[in-house]
Amino acid sequence: MGDNQMNVIIKLKPFLCFLFVPPAAGLLPFLATSKLGERYLSDIQPVLRLSLSGFLALWLVMLVLMGLAGYLVYQSRSRSKQRALRSGGYLLMGFVLWGLFTLGLNLPLVGLVLMAVCAFCALKFAAESLWVNKGAFFLCGAEFLWAVYLAANSFFLWRL
Repeated sequence: MGDNQMNVIIKLKPFLCFLFVPPAAGLLPFLATSKLGERYLSDIQPVLRLSLSGFLALWLVMLVLMGLAGYLVYQSRSRSKQRALRSGGYLLMGFVLWGLFTLGLNLPLVGLVLMAVCAFCALKFAAESLWVNKGAFFLCGAEFLWAVYLAANSFFLWRL
């Protein structure tokens, strides 16, 4: 195996990690929550206007985009990439906790607070990514919009 092939394999491992870890972590609330389908259709579906499968697909797409943004930041040589990756980690943790508290424990007010914090983390991730990788910056913008969307849904669930 030549040096070139070894470099490709070494670079492939972080890419796969960033690609698969966020969706795997994001699925934890759905796996840990019993009767998610019933709860989603009765409480959440009227607010989201998405089918359960549509919501899950969008949830996974957003987590894959988060992983891609993290990988773009990770592979850069910038000194500030650690701060950006830390913000991305907080963002991922917030999304997972939102699923657990909002969908699993039926605490939409906690979900609202978590998504407000996640929106801030997404903005921080985007701002720190701007100087590291422009592609990651735009992906972080999508994460910010997703956090606002989930915060709005948490608000309506809390008020209903």
